[in-house]
Amino acid sequence: MPDDSAGALARYEALRKPRTTKLQQASAANRTRFHLPDGDAQRARDEAMVLSGDRSIANIGWFYAHDAADVGWR
Repeated sequence: MPDDSAGALARYEALRKPRTTKLQQASAANRTRFHLPDGDAQRARDEAMVLSGDRSIANIGWFYAHDAADVGWR
């Protein structure tokens, strides 16, 4: 229905919320992780990052592969 603004906004939110929630959580974790002052916590972080695994585009591709034109409106 063309004049169903409230319904359209609810569908828009339902489609975007899972991805944007995941992105916000990653960003919040990085806020602390990437801005530690030099010291024990920073060294422990660096060691953990070396041991934690894949930081390649394949691992974070979900972010870059998003196609806003193909979100299931149909």
